[in-house]
Amino acid sequence: EALTALKSGEIVGVFPEATMSRSFELKPFKSGAARMARDAGVPLLPTTLWGAHRVWTKDAPKHRGRSKIPI
Repeated sequence: EALTALKSGEIVGVFPEATMSRSFELKPFKSGAARMARDAGVPLLPTTLWGAHRVWTKDAPKHRGRSKIPI
């Protein structure tokens, strides 16, 4: 689904660690984001969210529905 969106010109956000850290330290990155960008022929723009752990901790209940948020 993400690859299709990228190929059609959509922006896709990916968290390359594939998990949230309990220690708030970076974990090793997975290769999925880079592979999707390569396969779709689009640039990869590294970005960070700093302080998000204060709002959404690893054990907090999460809304799993899909939301479209214009940026």
